[in-house]
Amino acid sequence: MTEEFLNEAYRRAGVERSGKFFRFPNLNRGGTEEREKELQNYLLDKGFSKPGFENIGYDWYYKFGEHEYVDVGCTFDTKDYMLFEEGEPDTIDELLERFERDEPGKGLGLNYEGSNDILMMHDHPFSDRELSNKAFYAIIDRLDEKNIEVVLPGN
Repeated sequence: MTEEFLNEAYRRAGVERSGKFFRFPNLNRGGTEEREKELQNYLLDKGFSKPGFENIGYDWYYKFGEHEYVDVGCTFDTKDYMLFEEGEPDTIDELLERFERDEPGKGLGLNYEGSNDILMMHDHPFSDRELSNKAFYAIIDRLDEKNIEVVLPGN
């Protein structure tokens, strides 16, 4: 059903769909190695692929096989969703502090010049719309201040 909806949306927009991409909710690929393989094969059988992310320079990305999965993961999670859940960060300022940390081995590498990043952000349609909008604009402004260039991945 979702695929039919997406195909129709692309058709109506007059835009060719460049690929079929998927991210598991909460980045949970199934829990066990056997289940992960099963789900990765299912995605392949359904025509999904990973976009062509270039210049990912984190050792951990390759050590943990992130480059081999069909689904899309991330190298930097903005953790914007945590503003709506228990835990840290509790405020937008705390959320933005993560953007200044220089710990590429811990998924906090926006200040590391040896790699491009795959950023994960969320929308929050059923949450506090005002806070969601403030967080979105604060994140975009911080990325802009850091001269982060947003590039669409290749196929």
